[in-house]
Amino acid sequence: MRFIIVPYKMGSQSCKRLKEKFIEVGHKALQIKPTSRTFRPKPTDKYIYWGGTTIINVPLENSYNPIRHRASNKLLTLRDCNEAGLSTVPWTEEREIANEWLTEGKTVVARATLVGHSGAGITIHTTPTDLPTVSLYTKYVKKTYECRIHIFKGRMIDAQIKRKVRDVEENNPLIRNIHTGWVYCRDNYIPDPTSIQLAIDAVQAVGLDFGAVDLIYNQYYNQFYILEVNTAPGLEGTTLINYVNAFIGDLN
Repeated sequence: MRFIIVPYKMGSQSCKRLKEKFIEVGHKALQIKPTSRTFRPKPTDKYIYWGGTTIINVPLENSYNPIRHRASNKLLTLRDCNEAGLSTVPWTEEREIANEWLTEGKTVVARATLVGHSGAGITIHTTPTDLPTVSLYTKYVKKTYECRIHIFKGRMIDAQIKRKVRDVEENNPLIRNIHTGWVYCRDNYIPDPTSIQLAIDAVQAVGLDFGAVDLIYNQYYNQFYILEVNTAPGLEGTTLINYVNAFIGDLN
């Protein structure tokens, strides 16, 4: 039996680490291009789609996350979660509605790309005059903290909280990513059961076998909000081991 990892890009470090860890613990693993013409599948292969949207011609029942194009698109993710009755950050596709939020004194996050990561394509706006025309707008929700809950087949396999670990000059303090010194950590963090269930429901809503759900918590409203569902989360250390154990454990 082999694990065949199909990445969103061949240079993905998390995909490379996943393959190497499988081999390290005694399992065969390959990383292939979605468009490969030289790959020869075997009946016992298990396919792991790591991000991206290209589906190769192999049995879906032997695949993890074969239908993941909706989770790869932030707009479709929010739409699916809302249709499932789940709590997401307020969002709209309409520039006029986003302008109304701004005139009410709210802050608006404009997303120029629906498939980016690490804040790609995000701009923050507080006045209607500079609001661009984009595919998705979200109303900024103040957060007490941001967390990431990793779900595999309906259960949590890892949980992290975002903390600032280094001082970096910030162009906008509302954007928290690795470039502004914020990273996901797990030390002294115990996830709230409500956040775990919301993450499980979000992964199910977008039709995934596994995913890393980014959530924010607002203490004033005592409410968690879904930001997005990641189909190719960063992997290292304990998180990497937890994913490998989950895939191997699912074989039994």
